[in-house]
Amino acid sequence: MNSSIQRHIGPFALMLTGLGSIIGSGWLFGAWKAAKIAGPAAICAWVIGAVVILAIALTYAELGSMFPESGGMVRYARYSHGALVGFISAWANWIAIVSV
Repeated sequence: MNSSIQRHIGPFALMLTGLGSIIGSGWLFGAWKAAKIAGPAAICAWVIGAVVILAIALTYAELGSMFPESGGMVRYARYSHGALVGFISAWANWIAIVSV
């Protein structure tokens, strides 16, 4: 056997690896365990969670239309709470993205 391991990863494979890390299958097991514990009430929990996430998404959509600038969440934190909070949220966002 004269095969060597390729130690090269392209941009597309790297993107798919990161996407797989973000999505993963943990949410499937979490839903399964919650359904085992809560029974039929787990559906109510999913509906409540969907309403909360929808409210958050609509808030970001509103902020994005009010401040059409690059920076996203960092800009919103800076506008509402000042430069220090914007700086901290930028670093927290960067660390969250890089850790994946």
